[in-house]
Amino acid sequence: RGAAVVCQEPPEAVLHHLDVANRLLAEEATATCIYGVVKGSGADCELLHSSAGHPPPLLTTADGATRYLDDGSGLMLGTGVDLPRPAARTPLPPHSTLLLYTDGLIERRDESIGASLDRLREHAGALARAPLGVFCDELLIRLGADGTDDIALIALRPTG
Repeated sequence: RGAAVVCQEPPEAVLHHLDVANRLLAEEATATCIYGVVKGSGADCELLHSSAGHPPPLLTTADGATRYLDDGSGLMLGTGVDLPRPAARTPLPPHSTLLLYTDGLIERRDESIGASLDRLREHAGALARAPLGVFCDELLIRLGADGTDDIALIALRPTG
């Protein structure tokens, strides 16, 4: 948050600054991170985002259609590779749900990452019309019960 507040720059620039700080403070430490800014409201709501190796955000529309926001994804922080950070701009339709989550929600030792991501899409699509609190609680119940990693999720739903 400090880098975002001090820099007041687009998400990809903030991640670049975090990567530089990471290299200076902890040479061999890596981390994933996603940084996004929601702009506008109603039909003009959009997400400006950049990811450093973090699981992709999931966008679920009011009719239950889902898609991962893979654009704007780059290498984790701390790799030592100095490449430009990608960024993306994604419209957020009214009454859609944007979900950001940690890998603990989806990863299972006996399941491929693709199958885990498919499972999240299926449950999120089925919960598209549920109130936001129920959406989150049900995802935790349905997906988080047998995991061994910590879980965090953030969801937002633009209104019309």
